[in-house]
Amino acid sequence: MTGPIQIAMMDREIKKATGGKKSIDDLMAALWNRYKGPNQVIVSDEQVLGLLRELTGLDWHPFYEQHVLRTDSLDVSALDDVKADWPAWVKATSDYWYDGHPSAYIVDMELIGAAGSPDFGVRWQPREWPLYQFVKEARQLRDVTKSDLTEADVITALNKVTGKNHQDFFSFYRGQGLAVDLAEISAFVRMPAYRGESGMDTGARLLPDRWVLGGETPVRMELTDPTYATAPELILQVTAFDRPRAGALKDLITGPDAAFSYDIPGINAGQYGTIDQYFWRITPRQVDGKTVADFTVRMPADAGLLSFRLHAQSAEGKALAQSGLTVRFRQPTP
Repeated sequence: MTGPIQIAMMDREIKKATGGKKSIDDLMAALWNRYKGPNQVIVSDEQVLGLLRELTGLDWHPFYEQHVLRTDSLDVSALDDVKADWPAWVKATSDYWYDGHPSAYIVDMELIGAAGSPDFGVRWQPREWPLYQFVKEARQLRDVTKSDLTEADVITALNKVTGKNHQDFFSFYRGQGLAVDLAEISAFVRMPAYRGESGMDTGARLLPDRWVLGGETPVRMELTDPTYATAPELILQVTAFDRPRAGALKDLITGPDAAFSYDIPGINAGQYGTIDQYFWRITPRQVDGKTVADFTVRMPADAGLLSFRLHAQSAEGKALAQSGLTVRFRQPTP
């Protein structure tokens, strides 16, 4: 929870220094106007501190050293200043990052706070793997296809991921007026949506990119990058970080333009635990001037924790490029 507290404290200090004429919004606008561009730019902490001096006329290094490099002196009462905005903020954030599950956003904030983030890049977006490691731990504690998680399950999963004690997780956030709902957390844990940590969605677009759990979804993959559209061979890789209770996934994807190639079960992947990998050979076609491949996805109701990645290879099997594929899942319509 450190990020929201730090930002609220910073906003309060900016307003105090400028007699209410400036706020955190002015800092964000200044950062955008100075560093915006066609390419991603990493803004350093010193650059942020420099802009804060320009805005307020004050040296912000003491604030940085006391409340960012260290987090044991944060003023939780700072949240009182932003409580009125919390419902709208949490909804917007959860709709974008957490598929409409606000309580999953709260879980992620707990994980981020436990990990610590000693820089001004206090993240409002998920650091993907810790959250999905929580999902994996929670799924191993309880069969969420049959019942919701309990408070004890959530606390145990948090403890396993961070190695810290989260006994006051529910009491703290509820004490701040945030509704932490077990049904919402359980619903998020049931959804196996996961995008890999590297490789953006640059190679292909999936239509649709929301697949039905416990049903079939016809999918068209449109290759949007020339490297993939002209590659002699395309491989679709699915990694199961948490094995589905339904068993192996060799029938997950079927033709007409996809053929199962091979699988590698039981790989030791370090912090990710034991994983299984599956590979399909994709044969694209030209349709209406576009390079596409059609296949059907048969997603089990309990699909586990999956990531999807597309590989472009040369005729000799040399890797040309790889692209992550973002997939979301939905329950079948009644």
